[in-house]
Amino acid sequence: MVVAMAGGGADAYPMMRPLLDALPALQAKQRLALVMVTGPFMPKAERRDLQSRAAGLRVPVRVTVSDPLSYIEAADLVIARAGYNTTMEILRSSTPALLIPRPGPSAEQRTRARLFNDRGWVDTLDPNDMNGSTLAEAISHGLGHERSVPAGSRPNLGGLSAAVQHLISLLPTVGREEPRLALPGA
Repeated sequence: MVVAMAGGGADAYPMMRPLLDALPALQAKQRLALVMVTGPFMPKAERRDLQSRAAGLRVPVRVTVSDPLSYIEAADLVIARAGYNTTMEILRSSTPALLIPRPGPSAEQRTRARLFNDRGWVDTLDPNDMNGSTLAEAISHGLGHERSVPAGSRPNLGGLSAAVQHLISLLPTVGREEPRLALPGA
């Protein structure tokens, strides 16, 4: 199963429409199920167009899902924008992913996608090079190989625990003299 998600969805249509265009060619080569999660901010006209196109392909189009991580974990491949929350969920799950970063206005998603790709954590497709054919090729590639990221090169996703431990280490302990602050002019 391939799951396509795009966070809030305001700019998801340019990623999702070519996916529906690529699907018939992919399904001619292999059995493939697709679920699309558009996000709540996709314009209604765009969502209706996707739903209309998807109906003939028997592709469920959901606005949101209550547990996106369960969809990501159930997928054989996730196709997504490169937003922070979505990419962290993908990395946490170890599900193979194809990131198609938002083309603008900032470089944040492009930078994240490139860095993650350079480390071997995900595959990427430049949105400027995306069409039904290039997307079908990238999906076939993503489904056709196992992504095995060595344990030592996996990202550390324990930032909260590390921050808490660091803050605790800064607290004074019983029997330890508290540092004295030297204030100017005192």
